[in-house]
Amino acid sequence: ARAAGANVSCFGYGGDHDSLLLESVAEAGQGSFTYIDRPSAARETFARCLGSLFSVVAQAVRVTLRSSNDAAIVSVHSSSGVQAPLPDGSASVDLGDMFRGESRDFLVHL
Repeated sequence: ARAAGANVSCFGYGGDHDSLLLESVAEAGQGSFTYIDRPSAARETFARCLGSLFSVVAQAVRVTLRSSNDAAIVSVHSSSGVQAPLPDGSASVDLGDMFRGESRDFLVHL
């Protein structure tokens, strides 16, 4: 999906869905996971998900990190995997599309 520029969102219905799997798929697809506890909530949940597609505030976001002083970047861990530093000592993290109010986490190992 990422290569095609698409995001993947997942929805869990009922108590017997695999939320860990669905969360992993959504995270890898840079989408969201939502649990739907009752059939009557599906319509509102889908509407919210579709509405968020129209609130993209930045597309194809890439964060480039450079250390200062004597610190060296060893690796950067994010939902897209572990990134090794580039030959110049910097590291880049591709975050994909960002929606209003959304945050992304990554860990920098110095």
